[in-house]
Amino acid sequence: MKKIVVLLFKALGRIKGSWHLFYFLLKLMPENRRLPFWNALRKYGVVARMPDKGFWIISTFVYSGEKYALPGDGGGINSVIRWQQMYWDSPLKVKCSDKLAVREFVREKIGGEYLIPMLPDEGVFWTDPNEIDFDALPERFVLKCNNGSGMNIVVTDKSKLDIPAAKEKMRGWIKSDFASHWREWHYREIPNRIYCEKFIDSPHPSTCQNYESTSEYCQTPPDYKFMCSDGKVLFAWVDTDRFTEHKRNFFDLEFNQIKEAEGVFPRSHAMFAKPSSWEKMEEIAEVLSQGIPLVRVDLYNVEGKIFFGEMTFTPSAGWETIRPLSLSKEMAAKVDLKPFLRSRITNSYGQTARSSSHE
Repeated sequence: MKKIVVLLFKALGRIKGSWHLFYFLLKLMPENRRLPFWNALRKYGVVARMPDKGFWIISTFVYSGEKYALPGDGGGINSVIRWQQMYWDSPLKVKCSDKLAVREFVREKIGGEYLIPMLPDEGVFWTDPNEIDFDALPERFVLKCNNGSGMNIVVTDKSKLDIPAAKEKMRGWIKSDFASHWREWHYREIPNRIYCEKFIDSPHPSTCQNYESTSEYCQTPPDYKFMCSDGKVLFAWVDTDRFTEHKRNFFDLEFNQIKEAEGVFPRSHAMFAKPSSWEKMEEIAEVLSQGIPLVRVDLYNVEGKIFFGEMTFTPSAGWETIRPLSLSKEMAAKVDLKPFLRSRITNSYGQTARSSSHE
């Protein structure tokens, strides 16, 4: 019976517009059955055949429970992310999503002193993990992939690093197609490379027990994330304990905690002191986001020293929920897309944007 159902789904998946049927079935299901069903559609190749619009509509519903919307349709901040994902086809989106190429952008905009030093030297990267000379690296460092998200190996004690296992993991990074998983097509234009950064200490260690780490405990600084639109910070959040029990707290521009705001991770009950260089961090985020409809600028602050983390144009591919929805809508209303709309633009992904923000 299972084989018959699988064959039926595969056959349906080849029919144009069949995603409407799968969307209808998902809406009939209890919430706890939606993700397993969606994963089954992925496994059997049905999702891969869906058009982008069908994919975004269904994935939004499966992961956030929200109705798919674009700006002007009553959507929250995710509606702006989706608009940008589909219609804003700028070379800047590719350059600044590349964690290596963005370093040049940051150096030009705010100066190289905000960049985390690369190891063993600035500009060194690898396309084959076997090329890495681990003897030339210090006792603590971070290996990263320049393309995508979540591809990091935090090393706090090199003597405990399983080098063959690390190389195998990095080979997977080099082979990965991050763009297609969530239809974030600008990542496809970025060549996969491995690079190494200096390990940045936190004066207030968070317990990070062996998650991509080579020691029982490691120190990771809070991650300050600024959601910005064309040189204006909309709101911010701080991620802590990212390698154990990930927590997230939202803040306004004065670093007052937005207590009613909730994300996909629980709030920390720790007392947050306003960083002494908070205003400077806001200023940096504003400068880096100029001329961009929406971007998340990530920064670290270690005892007053600010480091640039990354820039993200499609955070969580536009499905991560921010509650209450009224707050998300309030933030979205602050985004002015008019400067980025032209009479008719066909982007490199084959979609057309008109002078309406919600085609």
